[in-house]
Amino acid sequence: MTSSELLQQLKETRELVQIIKSQSNEYYEFYKMPLPFLPTLILLGAWIFVIFQLNLAKPFMSFLDTFIFNPFVAPLDLPHYGNAIIVGTAVVFQYGAPILLIAAFINKQVVSQRLRANAKRMMELRNNIERDIDALSHSIVPEDYWDESIIEKLEKYVTNKRASTLKECLNLYEQDRMHEETIGRIEAAEAAAFAARAEAASARKQADYARSEAERLESEAYENRRNH
Repeated sequence: MTSSELLQQLKETRELVQIIKSQSNEYYEFYKMPLPFLPTLILLGAWIFVIFQLNLAKPFMSFLDTFIFNPFVAPLDLPHYGNAIIVGTAVVFQYGAPILLIAAFINKQVVSQRLRANAKRMMELRNNIERDIDALSHSIVPEDYWDESIIEKLEKYVTNKRASTLKECLNLYEQDRMHEETIGRIEAAEAAAFAARAEAASARKQADYARSEAERLESEAYENRRNH
């Protein structure tokens, strides 16, 4: 296989990987929830904050105070923070549960409707992905290297005439990867050593200051004794 043929096959493999990635992203986009967990959690926190600011939780907290923390009704031998944890948890469940249920209902309805509306396109994407993966399995590039950035590096090796066969390309990639990892470990070790030296210098500085302060106090005490 000539270098130009190798370069062409690498290019075709990279383009096929890009197509599969694009199709997979489009496919899983249909399952994307309109109200993800983090925004829902932020909304829940804002709602609980409003509840407390408007004193809307006061009746419920009065109920807790009467029937949970009243020593004559339900004596609880808890530390102060234990009461706070119980109240906070109870308020979140009481006033936050509706928000979570509404978010879950909206997510389910929207995703279900989206899946029904795009069932034909999703089937087409599944078939295309399976076909392209099968084609990719017959590529000259091993499965462990099915990545756009990796294949681009392999192409550069051929373009820059550092390699003329696939085996040479893969060997060069592994050498470069190991070199980068070694450099990374060296830089991390140097950073750790620098931090350790800085910490040691700071500790010495503090020790010198403490020693100087002790000497000053001892000198003042000595002068006071002399004056008296």
